[in-house]
Amino acid sequence: MAFNVTSVKTSSGGAWQGDNPLHFAFPLLIIQTAIVVLISRVLEFLLKPLRQPKVVAEILVHIVGSLIQYWTYT
Repeated sequence: MAFNVTSVKTSSGGAWQGDNPLHFAFPLLIIQTAIVVLISRVLEFLLKPLRQPKVVAEILVHIVGSLIQYWTYT
């Protein structure tokens, strides 16, 4: 089983110095967290007429995220 491992830098000179923020660990974590929360809120809104609790939307987001991660590495 092979994994596609890419290195992520931990510190930078700053975005104003021409560094891409997505190549660093903390900004990438913040962006990924924001995407997960945004998708979860949208699903929560879409599932509200079906009277589903928030946890159903969160579970669906994590299942889809796991599948995307699995498909990316295989």
